[in-house]
Amino acid sequence: MSTKHGWATAALLSIAAVNFGVEAAPVYSPLTGSYYEYINRNLANTGYTTWTWEGAKADAEARSYMGRRGHLVTLTSAAEEQILIDNWLVDILYGQPWLGGFRQPGPDPKVGWQWVTGEPFVHTNWLPWEPNGADELFLHYQSYNVGPVNGVLSWDWYGWNDASNASRGTASYFIEYSAAPEPSSLALLALGLAGLAASRRRKQ
Repeated sequence: MSTKHGWATAALLSIAAVNFGVEAAPVYSPLTGSYYEYINRNLANTGYTTWTWEGAKADAEARSYMGRRGHLVTLTSAAEEQILIDNWLVDILYGQPWLGGFRQPGPDPKVGWQWVTGEPFVHTNWLPWEPNGADELFLHYQSYNVGPVNGVLSWDWYGWNDASNASRGTASYFIEYSAAPEPSSLALLALGLAGLAASRRRKQ
């Protein structure tokens, strides 16, 4: 895997034997001190019920592990994102899961992105033409494949994409169980989410 211009190239990655979405214990990273888990709704629901971003966020926050409350994953560095790639690359390619990024409504889709924890939004891995939707306020992985190569489905690249709350047909998301954030981060998060909720109410 290589990176270029803020997006990941799968270098025509081929998956011959697919075993994705398998439930397993959360993965601990000493790099961040957090546990990470891939949540796939379809493992328990064969009717293919998809998540909205807000639904995935609520589900993540209702979960706990090792005494830690969950939240949608926040990828604050390339090294942290590599944890997901190393452990769940096939799930990223097939599931295109939600991540914990969002922004306030506004005409410029490149402005105002933040993490659900209030951590600085400094690392990015956008696809080359993303973000590009004025009404797309939520973050997820997007992948594109080049079709079968010698009978095996292959990908040329993947990365971050902005989407509306319900526009993605994804049934999965990444959850992070991290240590309690600093009070300042909690205050910033509260202000951001309050602003998003107020804006949505004004549009109704």
